[in-house]
Amino acid sequence: MVNEDKVKLMTHLALYEQKESKSIKMAKYFRDDYIGLNMLNTAILITVCYVFILLLGIIYRIDYLMNNITEIDIWGIGRKLVIIYIALLVIYMLLAYIVYSVKFRVAQESNKSYSEDLKKLCRMYKREKRESKIGGNGSDDETFGF
Repeated sequence: MVNEDKVKLMTHLALYEQKESKSIKMAKYFRDDYIGLNMLNTAILITVCYVFILLLGIIYRIDYLMNNITEIDIWGIGRKLVIIYIALLVIYMLLAYIVYSVKFRVAQESNKSYSEDLKKLCRMYKREKRESKIGGNGSDDETFGF
């Protein structure tokens, strides 16, 4: 016999799994591991983008740089570029920490209801199994010695 409540719950769980697959994958991480991994990714991307933009700027101004190479304060420019890089890195790391902390918290709250529904489904299966053993029709495997 089909249990309507169980079918509804299973449908609800399947829809959640399709819609929130990222939240379910996030559940296998500890909070600090998830945030740290994403902050590391952010730092790598910021560094790559900064170097790329710096190279584009050098290519754009190559004629000026070649004509005035002896008059340019390379150490001063280098210090400014390093300070700008560190400032950008700190700002983006703080933003990444905030964003990924919020994402993790929202995913954990969402996964709580998913986990509760899974427990409810498990209890339904256990209850059905227990009821089938207790109130069985006498033709189950134990009766025939299987």
